[in-house]
Amino acid sequence: MVFSSIGPWALGAIMSTLGNTSIWYKLSVYFYLHFQYNAWFLLALLGILFYLFQKLNLDFGVREFKRFFLLLNAGVILSFFLSTYWTNPPIVFYLLGGLGVILLLIAFFQFFAFILRNKKLLKSRLSSFDYRILKISGILLVGKILMQSLSAIPFFADLAINNLDFVIGYLHWVFLGFVSLALFAFLNWLKLIRVPKKACYLYLSGFLISEALIFYKDLVLWLGLPFFSNYFLLMVLASALIPIAVGWILGVNLLKR
Repeated sequence: MVFSSIGPWALGAIMSTLGNTSIWYKLSVYFYLHFQYNAWFLLALLGILFYLFQKLNLDFGVREFKRFFLLLNAGVILSFFLSTYWTNPPIVFYLLGGLGVILLLIAFFQFFAFILRNKKLLKSRLSSFDYRILKISGILLVGKILMQSLSAIPFFADLAINNLDFVIGYLHWVFLGFVSLALFAFLNWLKLIRVPKKACYLYLSGFLISEALIFYKDLVLWLGLPFFSNYFLLMVLASALIPIAVGWILGVNLLKR
């Protein structure tokens, strides 16, 4: 998290010297976003998950964990170079970004293999609700990894840069989907707050519908097709489900206390 703040700190110097049209302006923003979404958020949630494993007496293994930890962190750092593809950098940047994706894929293959080996135990030791939400969050994590991996291909990297709605869709996928749902499950499991099932499913509905609409708009703009007239109204209504659900959860816990 601290490392990611180098991006915003650099913006002051860049604005006063090179201006906001410089490639360094966007690179600073992407640096911040990358090490927030792909490092801080991800590593924090994995830390809580490994705490859960420890409580459930699931042994990842010291050697396996060390390998996973090194692969994951190396992959996170090197995959930042994916965010530089739009500048048409030297070939070494493409190689470093591609290597970062490969390391991440190896790390998460090891991670999901461990979860699948212990699937029955996790299902028996967690409540059905917590297990279901963590499962959905895991599926969204797989989607995140696949989208990030595709950006290693220059065609998809250019597509994302030229259609910023794809980037917005990806950021919402990670934060409103993978991160938030995992937090709901962890907070409920640790009994820090109570997450009503219906409120969580309302939140999930708002997320899925709004996400589908975002990517629908991306595809329509990319292919140059017209989209239906009530699109923005539907987006407002779908997005409204998210704060309603969060307010529901907040209200239940405030009344409880």
